[in-house]
Amino acid sequence: MIACNHFMSYMGPMSSITVRNIPESVKAALARRAEETGESLEAFLRRILQAEATTVSAKPNWKEFVAGIRTRVESLPPLEPGDIDAWEHSEEFARRDTPLEAP
Repeated sequence: MIACNHFMSYMGPMSSITVRNIPESVKAALARRAEETGESLEAFLRRILQAEATTVSAKPNWKEFVAGIRTRVESLPPLEPGDIDAWEHSEEFARRDTPLEAP
């Protein structure tokens, strides 16, 4: 029992989560994947949850993203008479852009 207590003190406190209403097909697929890795379903799910919890979210903060674009656009100098704006540049590019011809 001493070894077990030492292990638990190393791991720190543990908690449990109960997830209800999982479709049987999802549970079966997860069980198959666990079996393929040689793990129990519980160990497999624990590993997935731990990996997910330690992964940095790549989800962008759209409000900050848009605010940054707005700040950059507002800092641009105004166009002078005769200057070509981005829309006119894109129209000119579209006129000059021709598809590649087949050999």
